[in-house]
Amino acid sequence: MTITQLPPARPPAECAIPARDLAAAETAAAEMLTALGVDLGEESRTATPGRMVRALAEVLTSDTWTTQ
Repeated sequence: MTITQLPPARPPAECAIPARDLAAAETAAAEMLTALGVDLGEESRTATPGRMVRALAEVLTSDTWTTQ
């Protein structure tokens, strides 16, 4: 089969993206870090769960991905 015989590319799939609950995710991240022994009481670490959640949400959000 040559490249000219390939069928046309399919259009991108459309799927519903569920609503995100960043507050619940931040609570879960704090619980996970605490379970791993991270002291979130230190001033430099109090915002860590929120940073984790926002970073992961950005990576996993399809809006941040572009196709070429």
